[in-house]
Amino acid sequence: MANYESLLRGQLVNSGFSVASILSNFACAGETRSNEREIYTFNFHDVQRGTKAFPEVPTRSTVSFFGRLTHAQTYPVNGMFSSVQPKHCQFTYYDKYGLVQPPLSLSLTDSQVALLKTMVPRDEPGEWRGKYCEGKIPDMAVSDRSKADCVGGNHVIAIEASYRWPVAVSRSLADAKSFSDVSGSRKLPGAILVCDDDCASASAEASVALTDLGVPLTTWWCKQDSRALKDCERKDFPKPKAG
Repeated sequence: MANYESLLRGQLVNSGFSVASILSNFACAGETRSNEREIYTFNFHDVQRGTKAFPEVPTRSTVSFFGRLTHAQTYPVNGMFSSVQPKHCQFTYYDKYGLVQPPLSLSLTDSQVALLKTMVPRDEPGEWRGKYCEGKIPDMAVSDRSKADCVGGNHVIAIEASYRWPVAVSRSLADAKSFSDVSGSRKLPGAILVCDDDCASASAEASVALTDLGVPLTTWWCKQDSRALKDCERKDFPKPKAG
């Protein structure tokens, strides 16, 4: 499984006469809505070493930096992080005289706030399990190295985006075998495929391949507005032969 990091790139400018030592983390706030706002916290990040950075900005100098998103959550305006103004990022730093107060606060444009929102990774697999595994056991370990997205009365199921249907089929076949080996109970492999738009193209391609494969398997093709598995198109393989 690939791991992705959300990185913010920026520059710090020191126009003063003392070296500025920046605290290793900083926070940004979105706009206020219903007395709440989204808070984004970052660590300064050394991309070469993959570690937390502790930047210093020499006098009359500019330093580029990367901030690694560590947390994003909605807080009441008067709760934690209340010192961070809406649509601002706040940096705490020291100079030769000690802690500088108030902290440095930089304003954000609407487009920059929108970009912050896009940095928060969506847990699509978790969302999909919540929608499509109702009545089944989600995230079930079937071996020491593998978990099925859900296991129901008749199926061991893998969930993937529709364009990754070969991956879903491969996972479901392997997980169904592992489940059988461990439990002694046989269940069919199943694949839930979630489409970005129209399912027709990927479904047609998969149907040809899975018919030729000849292995008992069930697929469900789910559109973005499908609220539950019953709303998805079910296809069972192998298909009955004509005539």
